[in-house]
Amino acid sequence: MTQKAKRIKTIHVTKHDIAAGEPEEGNSCPIARAVARSFKKKVGTYFVHEDRISKDEDYDGPTFGTLPQKAQLFIEKFDRERPVRPFSFVLRY
Repeated sequence: MTQKAKRIKTIHVTKHDIAAGEPEEGNSCPIARAVARSFKKKVGTYFVHEDRISKDEDYDGPTFGTLPQKAQLFIEKFDRERPVRPFSFVLRY
């Protein structure tokens, strides 16, 4: 991200997000679902990459927000189909 984040929002990843989420699918993983819900958008609006969120599936596209370390670890576990629990994190965007 070239500019500093100006806003923050707490994102709550729920049991429902985890149950409905799909591993290795950046636009329908639990974090993408939680972000979409938090911003009152449709699932598929946001794409989760390893360390950030964008509105573009292309990793080189513009960044919407950065993911903290605990969200990055959640993604790693979820994509490897390891057990994960609901959690919250602060999204800087």
